[in-house]
Amino acid sequence: MKNNWIKFYGENDLSTGLDLSNVETFINDFILNPIINTLNEAIEIYNVLKFLDLGYFKKMSSEKISECRKSSHRLLNEYFGKGELSEYITEYSDLHFQYQSDFWDIFVRFKVIKRTEYVDFEKIIDEYKIPIHLLLEYQKICEKYKLFFKKKLLSNPVYFEFFLDKYDSPNIKNIYLPDNLSDEEINDWARRYCELDEANINYLERISYWSLHHEYKLDSRIISKARKKKIEQTEKTMSLKNGVSWKMAVGLKEGLKTDFEFVQESSRDLQFLLSKDWIDEEHDYPTILNNFIYFFGFFNHFFQFSMIDSPYEHGGLLEIFQTKSNYAYNQTLISEYQNNFYKLSLLAYFDYLTFLKIDLEEVFAFYYNEHLKSEYGFPDFFFNASSKSYTYYERCKLLIPELDSLLKQFDFVQRYGEIDSDVFELDSKITNYQEIKSLSEKKFVYFDSKEKLNFCKLIFNS
Repeated sequence: MKNNWIKFYGENDLSTGLDLSNVETFINDFILNPIINTLNEAIEIYNVLKFLDLGYFKKMSSEKISECRKSSHRLLNEYFGKGELSEYITEYSDLHFQYQSDFWDIFVRFKVIKRTEYVDFEKIIDEYKIPIHLLLEYQKICEKYKLFFKKKLLSNPVYFEFFLDKYDSPNIKNIYLPDNLSDEEINDWARRYCELDEANINYLERISYWSLHHEYKLDSRIISKARKKKIEQTEKTMSLKNGVSWKMAVGLKEGLKTDFEFVQESSRDLQFLLSKDWIDEEHDYPTILNNFIYFFGFFNHFFQFSMIDSPYEHGGLLEIFQTKSNYAYNQTLISEYQNNFYKLSLLAYFDYLTFLKIDLEEVFAFYYNEHLKSEYGFPDFFFNASSKSYTYYERCKLLIPELDSLLKQFDFVQRYGEIDSDVFELDSKITNYQEIKSLSEKKFVYFDSKEKLNFCKLIFNS
């Protein structure tokens, strides 16, 4: 069998330029003997026509190219113009593997689909074990045989991954699903997927972060099941030593020559040692707060919070291995690694301050109740620190409404220039992060085209 079949992968594919000479050779041979004997030959001609639509060939005023184009269209219309699917499928197993997706494109384009009844289609797909992902790329196929696809998809929980790729992928994928799936069927489908032993950890993670913003809603019990299954799968993988793990540790140490030292005991065992001498120099509240900026680096030189991932930053090839979701907070691996360092640093500093009988929540209360007004002239903010006698859990519960109150206070300053206590008590509206404006009128630059955005992604890393 012929091995060097011509295949068009796209105008910008690297192989396209390399195949131009093969197409020219094909044209010369085809003009001498314009005939189709097999399904492979028909699909090769179909691919050659795609090459002839390139600017490279359109610029050529060649009679051979014109004749080849006319003969190709005529032969393809004759070959695919009258038959049903059953007349072509017998050669399907002999197709060049790159031509299988082209076959279904032809099935739609040359209207073979209109001459193929539902019963025949179902029988052929099952008999020849056609991969369903090839069919889901074509909307017209899914619409005409939607009863078949519904039954087929729901019969196998693994196929729920197609649903996730369709409705929870930041990148648009050419997937069509039948529109006759009910919410109950989708939730049952998802539940059965979460119960699979071979359920993919990445897809389980996407289910576990399912949002109310999604077009289809998943029951909370299913989301919980996905999270438990993900932990189970992760522990199983790690126990078999099939995964890659790494360890990070942060600690305080005396006698360091610099503010911090980086110790790498192995390629996956990292330690960050922070200078205890520096931290012990001053324990006043302003210095403690400044340490978060200038020592730990929680804020950059523009005083922006460093733990927020920039939408323009990319992690290179490492991003291939990351789970992407429409509504989850997606981070690059580099940013995730950095944030883990920040969290460990905060925990280490918090524990050390607690050992010194310094309560970090009282430091924050000082900042809002005294420092903002005395140093910067801001209106009277207020923050009520919880009692140190409370448990950690109780203090966290009390801290949440205090943080909401601070957002509301800042919103008042931005809108009215003051915090009127009477109005503040009467205003019961919950402050939404998206609605809070900056004190700076020209703080950000927004791009008005995707081209400008992509250009800046290439030259900037912020």
